Amino acid sequence: MTSINDPRVRKGQQVRSKAYPGKLTSRPDFVRQTDGLDEWIDSSVWGDIWGRPGLDMKTRSIATIAALCVLGQEPELRNHIGVALNLGWRKEEISEMFMQLIFYGGGPNSLNALRVASEVFQERGI
Repeated sequence: MTSINDPRVRKGQQVRSKAYPGKLTSRPDFVRQTDGLDEWIDSSVWGDIWGRPGLDMKTRSIATIAALCVLGQEPELRNHIGVALNLGWRKEEISEMFMQLIFYGGGPNSLNALRVASEVFQERGI
């Protein structure tokens, strides 16, 4: 099990803080209450995957929201559309990416993703 003092956890938190500028957001209770899960997400997902040198974070964010769209994972999609905006993707680019996926990822999933994106854009006033 990893701990908050583990260098991998710290690296993951540094990477995550670039996706969520300002302060690290607290995860939901069901994550924090599962022993070690919070640290594992930081070390593995954010440190080991998002922190790899092969792609920049902006590219990783668009790949992530494309996958979440196709998989129909709306709660995580909402979160990662915000990350994409934080990393510099424009509203028009995100919408166009979902348009691209209508054929390749399915119309219903793409339309749902566009709806979620529209809600995020409206919440952010863009």
